[in-house]
Amino acid sequence: MKLPALWEAMTVIAVVVVSTVALNVMASTPSVTSFAPDVRFVPNNRVVTLSWNTSESLGQHIMFGCITGITIKDMNSATVPCDARISVGDTNSTGSAGYVITNVSGSTRDVPITLYPTDSLGSDYDPGSLSTMVSVQTAFQPITDFSVSPLAASSSQPFTLTWTGYYSS
Repeated sequence: MKLPALWEAMTVIAVVVVSTVALNVMASTPSVTSFAPDVRFVPNNRVVTLSWNTSESLGQHIMFGCITGITIKDMNSATVPCDARISVGDTNSTGSAGYVITNVSGSTRDVPITLYPTDSLGSDYDPGSLSTMVSVQTAFQPITDFSVSPLAASSSQPFTLTWTGYYSS
């Protein structure tokens, strides 16, 4: 008669053990605690250094918004794609990166930039991101040389226009 009571007690213990072993694994909730450029108003074709601090982040991705007339290059002169997240950081909570921003649009342009922290599962954690903006002045003389050939054009004869400019990508 004691055997069923002992069996009942073992069943209760087994249920308790199973329920304590089943733990929920949750990703961290990293955040960008600060994110700012060294200058907010940038002359054309100059370096902008972006600096940041993060909490619980295992990496960072940066994204520049697409703005007509704007090109962005990293410090190795590689073109940085707009509206695409690119890796810029590792597990360090503090980081910085420099970019050359060129504006040939004809007027000052605001460029939005967002930094995304990476959680413990390796995914960007969008709610922890921070955004900033830099205003980039335009190139004053983007065309440096202009020519036409032949010098004298006549009716129904083809001619060629040629020009060179700064900051072409």
